[in-house]
Amino acid sequence: MSENHADINTQIKYWKTLANVNLKTANSLFEKRRHMHALFFGHLYLEVLLKALIVQHTYKDAPFGHKLYTLALKAALEINEAQHDLLTRFTAYNITARYPDQRLLLYKRFDRKFTQAELKKSEGWANGLCRISNKPNSIAKIQSLCCRTPNQRIPNSVCVPLWFVCERVRTS
Repeated sequence: MSENHADINTQIKYWKTLANVNLKTANSLFEKRRHMHALFFGHLYLEVLLKALIVQHTYKDAPFGHKLYTLALKAALEINEAQHDLLTRFTAYNITARYPDQRLLLYKRFDRKFTQAELKKSEGWANGLCRISNKPNSIAKIQSLCCRTPNQRIPNSVCVPLWFVCERVRTS
């Protein structure tokens, strides 16, 4: 990615918009009882939200890849065991939805109750990322993290804090 801060904001906006689309698609598929596909789009929702955070953190293009835990680490997130398990499960939904031999085995497991619980967990985790920025002591910490590149400090006027990434996802 170029050092142009407008490019950074444009990329983050792109990933946020895509996250919104994927979340809406997951919910729509869930309502149509397409549970496996809803979980697949639940994975995509988390993936692109993490990619927005990676762009914000690194000021570089989002990496290729679908492994959510790896993406979370690249976004410099501290992940506990429960979060690791969630990200690992959702990564599996990405793979499971693509291969017919695995699909048939899991159609029964991915019933309405299971899918609804998993989608709520994914949204809860994503919203948890956003709640960090609402704590008074963390705003300065988040801004100091996001307003820095390896060789320079970016003025606050062009800083892209975590709440900027999360706000559109929550309100769109």
